[in-house]
Amino acid sequence: LYYPSDNFTDQPESFIAAEIIREKALQLTRDEVPHSLAVEVEEYKQQSNGKLYLRAAIYTERES
Repeated sequence: LYYPSDNFTDQPESFIAAEIIREKALQLTRDEVPHSLAVEVEEYKQQSNGKLYLRAAIYTERES
Protein backbone atom coordinates (compact mmCIF):
# COMPACT_ATOMS: atom_id res chain seq x y z
CA LEU A 1 0.00 0.00 0.00
CA TYR A 2 1.08 3.55 -0.68
CA TYR A 3 -0.87 5.03 2.23
CA PRO A 4 -1.83 3.87 5.75
CA SER A 5 -4.16 0.86 5.85
CA ASP A 6 -6.73 2.75 7.94
CA ASN A 7 -7.22 5.27 5.10
CA PHE A 8 -9.82 4.50 2.46
CA THR A 9 -8.20 6.60 -0.26
CA ASP A 10 -5.16 8.69 -1.01
CA GLN A 11 -7.31 11.54 -2.37
CA PRO A 12 -7.80 14.73 -0.32
CA GLU A 13 -11.18 15.29 1.33
CA SER A 14 -11.84 18.29 -0.95
CA PHE A 15 -11.58 15.99 -4.00
CA ILE A 16 -14.08 13.56 -2.46
CA ALA A 17 -16.43 16.46 -1.68
CA ALA A 18 -16.20 17.66 -5.30
CA GLU A 19 -17.03 14.17 -6.58
CA ILE A 20 -20.06 13.93 -4.27
CA ILE A 21 -21.31 17.34 -5.48
CA ARG A 22 -20.78 16.29 -9.12
CA GLU A 23 -22.65 13.02 -8.56
CA LYS A 24 -25.61 14.76 -6.88
CA ALA A 25 -25.78 17.46 -9.57
CA LEU A 26 -25.96 14.80 -12.29
CA GLN A 27 -28.60 12.83 -10.36
CA LEU A 28 -30.79 15.87 -9.73
CA THR A 29 -30.62 17.36 -13.22
CA ARG A 30 -30.45 14.20 -15.36
CA ASP A 31 -30.85 15.30 -19.00
CA GLU A 32 -30.68 19.03 -18.25
CA VAL A 33 -26.93 19.09 -17.61
CA PRO A 34 -24.32 17.49 -19.87
CA HIS A 35 -22.04 14.89 -18.39
CA SER A 36 -19.12 17.22 -19.00
CA LEU A 37 -19.58 18.69 -15.55
CA ALA A 38 -16.71 19.85 -13.37
CA VAL A 39 -16.70 20.91 -9.73
CA GLU A 40 -14.00 23.11 -8.27
CA VAL A 41 -13.83 23.31 -4.49
CA GLU A 42 -12.86 26.92 -3.82
CA GLU A 43 -12.90 26.79 -0.05
CA TYR A 44 -12.87 23.87 2.37
CA LYS A 45 -12.57 24.59 6.11
CA GLN A 46 -13.29 22.70 9.29
CA GLN A 47 -14.91 25.21 11.65
CA SER A 48 -14.29 25.38 15.38
CA ASN A 49 -17.86 24.16 16.04
CA GLY A 50 -17.06 20.92 14.16
CA LYS A 51 -19.04 21.80 11.03
CA LEU A 52 -17.50 21.83 7.58
CA TYR A 53 -17.63 24.99 5.46
CA LEU A 54 -17.46 24.23 1.74
CA ARG A 55 -17.73 26.59 -1.22
CA ALA A 56 -17.65 25.12 -4.71
CA ALA A 57 -18.21 26.21 -8.30
CA ILE A 58 -19.93 23.95 -10.84
CA TYR A 59 -18.88 24.27 -14.48
CA THR A 60 -20.46 22.82 -17.63
CA GLU A 61 -19.62 23.08 -21.32
CA ARG A 62 -23.13 24.19 -22.07
CA GLU A 63 -23.93 27.92 -22.09
CA SER A 64 -26.72 28.98 -19.75
